[in-house]
Formats: sequence, C-alpha cells, structure tokens
Amino acid sequence: MRHTVFHNFLTISTFMLLLTSCGQQHDAEKIVESFLKNNLNTPSELSKISFSKLDSTAALTDSAITAMHDIVKQENKYKKDITYGKRAEGKNIMYLRADYRLNSEEYSATFYITPNISSVLAFKYYKKDKD
Repeated sequence: MRHTVFHNFLTISTFMLLLTSCGQQHDAEKIVESFLKNNLNTPSELSKISFSKLDSTAALTDSAITAMHDIVKQENKYKKDITYGKRAEGKNIMYLRADYRLNSEEYSATFYITPNISSVLAFKYYKKDKD
C-alpha cells in the first residue's frame, strides 16, 4: 500500500513538473518572439525562428548586461530605445537561444530573461556564416 501511494505521488509530481517546464518554455519563446517583433527596425523581415531549450544561469553579471545593451545600441538592426526588464537580485536568470532569419541573413542570439519569464534583460547575437 505504501509503495503504491509513493509511486502515485512520484508520477503526479513528475507530470506536474513537465507541465510547468513546458509552460515556461512556451512563455519564454513568446517573450522573445514579441521582443524581436517590437525591437527590430524591420520586423517584417523576421522569419524562421527556432528555439533551444530554456535554461538558467547565475553567471551573468550586471556589467555584462550593460555591455550587451551598449553593443545593441550601436547596431542598426535594432531600435535604440529598447526597454529591458529588471534583474531580480539573488535569482538565476533564464536564457533561451534563438535562431532566426532577417531577409536572407541568418542570426543566432541568446536572450537572457527575467526569472519569472516576463521580459528580456539583455541579449547578444551574431550573424551566421553561410556554408
């Protein structure tokens, strides 16, 4: 009897964890897609977005976030007045990698997202080489 109760508890817990993580993945993808559409100078050129698995990190510093913001301001692909989310002290930052196309050029970017998956904190990107 005790074994059955434990097994049922374990099964339900695993199922709930899977539902939560799938929901977070979907939410993060929507945040990034919306961020791109709202902050690209030519959002109509955006196509073929694919995403990695959502993950977390504690290794991102405030100075790295500031540096990413400064680099993006110098680029002509993005708007200059981007509004970013605020970092929550003591919490891991979520991140999601996205591959996308602008016209015929392909890019890869890492988006750092607030722990509650409500907004983008910073991002870095590079143009992929053609094979």
